[in-house]
Amino acid sequence: MNYFPLLLAAGSILGLALVARRAPRQTLSRWLWACLLVLVLSLLGARAGFILTHAAAYTRPLLEIFMIWEGGLSWVGAMAGGLAGIGLAALFLQMPLDMTADLLLWLLPPLAILTWLGCWFSGCAYGMAVLDDTEAWWGINTLDETGQTLLRAPLQPLAALILLAFFFRMELEDASRLPPGRMAGILLSGFAVLQFLFTVVREDPVQILYGLRVDAWACLALLGVGLMVLGWSFRPNR
Repeated sequence: MNYFPLLLAAGSILGLALVARRAPRQTLSRWLWACLLVLVLSLLGARAGFILTHAAAYTRPLLEIFMIWEGGLSWVGAMAGGLAGIGLAALFLQMPLDMTADLLLWLLPPLAILTWLGCWFSGCAYGMAVLDDTEAWWGINTLDETGQTLLRAPLQPLAALILLAFFFRMELEDASRLPPGRMAGILLSGFAVLQFLFTVVREDPVQILYGLRVDAWACLALLGVGLMVLGWSFRPNR
């Protein structure tokens, strides 16, 4: 059984709950519609990102491009689509972009955590194989994209736990005392740094650009966006 779609759905529901808990009661319905917009664009972006990086595999009927249930999603494309959705939601809500991002980015924590767990069950984004079984007590049996199970570094569950600790720490922060955009900048920057660290130790095959995985470069680009948002929150007379 493929648990990835179930975990993805659970992450979306938990993300909606996190946003709903923070949204003003009088405009809750509008915020929930904005969440759905972000989620839809994230899904479309995830699929588009995968298609663009695996274009050679889609020379058959174009209808296969729309068969999302068969797998093939990119977290980089999902982030790009989600950020675009936050921009559109700011227009829809007639709210400043930084304040909108502060709230809607709480869709990210459960989705990021459960996506890593979904990768564990689905055989993607796995860590290096352990060569010496006798001393590798920390290794876990991990599925890869070929269907083979090997003893590997526990990258996926460890990444999920580290992200859980980071987002839980931010959950404890009193966001009402922070300037607009500060929470969004911290969430984006922290996630980008952690995702970069996880990405550079992955062993699943991916395109390499100037010595780094393509998704590692995407992490650096996302870090740049996060730092810009963070810097904007320090700007006087915003």
